[in-house]
Amino acid sequence: MELTIYEPAYYSKINGSDPNIKSFLDKISSFVVDKTYSPVIFEIMIAPVVAPKEILDQGLWDESAKCWPSSNDAAVFIHIPYKEYVNASVDEKKETSFIISVFSDGEDREKRKNQCEAI
Repeated sequence: MELTIYEPAYYSKINGSDPNIKSFLDKISSFVVDKTYSPVIFEIMIAPVVAPKEILDQGLWDESAKCWPSSNDAAVFIHIPYKEYVNASVDEKKETSFIISVFSDGEDREKRKNQCEAI
């Protein structure tokens, strides 16, 4: 299975790519290569979305999960709080991009962080 975690959508489009964040997410993605978790899904794409409320309120960059069984792909788009991300240090952005992307389930951030640290 392949896992691809993209740099935050919208934010990266407006502000450009951050090589520190991209490198970090690429390393996480490479950890999953050559592992089999499902006979149905071979590639999962995760795209955290960092955008101001005004953009999200326009219906752009919706939070969603999609699956295409015919191509064995799935994609997940998850919102990350804009102000929190923009004001974060590089290390905090790495943590936020990964933890919220992988463990976003409506629970609080601290619980997601604890889940991540337990892995």
